[in-house]
Amino acid sequence: MGHGPPSYFPGNYGGTIASLSGTPIVFVNHPNGVDKQRIFHVTTVPLSVDKLLWLIHAKYAIEFYTWAPTLLDVGALRFGRILLEAPQGVDFVTVKLAGLAMRSLLFDVAKLEAVPLLDGGKGIALWIPFADTPQAEPLRAWLHALCKRAVALHPDLVSMAYNTHHDGRVHLHVESNAAGRYSAVPYSLRAQGLTVCTPSHWEELGTFASAKAFRSDAIPGRLQSIGDVFSSEVKLIGEQCFAGAPAI
Repeated sequence: MGHGPPSYFPGNYGGTIASLSGTPIVFVNHPNGVDKQRIFHVTTVPLSVDKLLWLIHAKYAIEFYTWAPTLLDVGALRFGRILLEAPQGVDFVTVKLAGLAMRSLLFDVAKLEAVPLLDGGKGIALWIPFADTPQAEPLRAWLHALCKRAVALHPDLVSMAYNTHHDGRVHLHVESNAAGRYSAVPYSLRAQGLTVCTPSHWEELGTFASAKAFRSDAIPGRLQSIGDVFSSEVKLIGEQCFAGAPAI
């Protein structure tokens, strides 16, 4: 089974690749077909345009993941990530409300901003850039405390409870902020349905009816019309640091 790269891949979002350059590549392939079990491969291959293309052609890679470490320290993170997942029965309007609530809380508590990504499935991932590349353990603990604060403020909207999938709330996850844990990179293809993990401007988030808003064939037009949203949002946020974040 072979797969060529999507038509937008990867030259049209070089800014995003630059933001993650040198991070270890985690890729997924489906040796028995996209409707069969997917296999994750955690590599030491540093992310670059050439390496991604090589993995697509040589290893039939379809999806790409990362925990966004620096080149020299796999425990130092360029981005923190909060994953908002929708259990069965939770609609996307509720997920968007949860995303806005988390954005507000991040800024109110620590004057931090994040880039929202439609995850190509049912949820949203918030990517928080950090110029000072904090260590994963204290960052993860802080994000966990932030999410606990969110649950206290919005108990009917968000939850951190494990193994609870029928409570009507959006589930918050920060465990992937650790070496060897990962989530989908911006613009990663999703094998099921050929949707794309798509960065969004906050002001347009409300217009999307689903986290599956963009399939691979829609991305070239989006990139051509508004450019690489992820890199432009990171640039707009500027240099923000975890070091100044208050204890929660």
